[in-house]
Amino acid sequence: MTHPRASIEEAAGTPPYWKRSKRPLAILVFLLPFVLVYELSLAIAPPAGAGLELVAYRGIDDVFGNVLQPIIENVFGPSATVWWTTMTVPGILLVLCLLAWHVMIRDPWRLEGPTVPLMWIESVLAAVPVMLVGVVLRGFSASILQEGGDAPPPDPGVFELAAMAVGAGLYEELVFRWVLISVVHTLLVDLLKVAEKVAVPVAIAVSSLLFMWAHGPEGAAAHLFYLAAGGWFSVLYLWRGFGIAAGAHIAYDLAWVLGQVSGGGT
Repeated sequence: MTHPRASIEEAAGTPPYWKRSKRPLAILVFLLPFVLVYELSLAIAPPAGAGLELVAYRGIDDVFGNVLQPIIENVFGPSATVWWTTMTVPGILLVLCLLAWHVMIRDPWRLEGPTVPLMWIESVLAAVPVMLVGVVLRGFSASILQEGGDAPPPDPGVFELAAMAVGAGLYEELVFRWVLISVVHTLLVDLLKVAEKVAVPVAIAVSSLLFMWAHGPEGAAAHLFYLAAGGWFSVLYLWRGFGIAAGAHIAYDLAWVLGQVSGGGT
């Protein structure tokens, strides 16, 4: 059954929200404020602070930073190398990927309807199941500081915690969902000729297991939480697109920060 709102939009010549919110331009406009906030936080916070504690961000930086380092040294000099590779590569990469995708599918350079505000609302609602899983698992509260088992920065403040929440949502979804699920799906379907109905669950399982492993959980509850959260974000990515998956991840992590600030976290 078609949603009444979708019928009205299609009759007026505007694609329904469910399609608009999966388009790269809408995703870019929705996520760009988060990208800017996180990247600017790295300019304010010490390099050893929140930013470099994120496994996904650090991994992107290691790969592309090493590739770009010789070029940056020749063009900008050694003093510019650290700034470019540790503070801008992942953010620039994310923005360029969305722009390239937009150009490739030849979408118009305009947003239709209240797409971005609705994406905010949907992301908050999509974070609720992850919160409920944490409550069911005996009040377990996932810490966004537990990235790969590394020690968190000493006495992080609200700003550092919020920055890590945003960064984790952006770059973990980029690595574990957009890149990893796409690679696994391509290998299975295009190269090994595995059926779609088999390839999709396998891609979700691989993404969820690696997501759990990367966080270095301790105890059965933590393992189950990260596995369930990874599975949910994978389903969101496949069903509702990268923007909503990243938005839901950010919304959950910011809710965790709010719980810490209010004294409700572990």
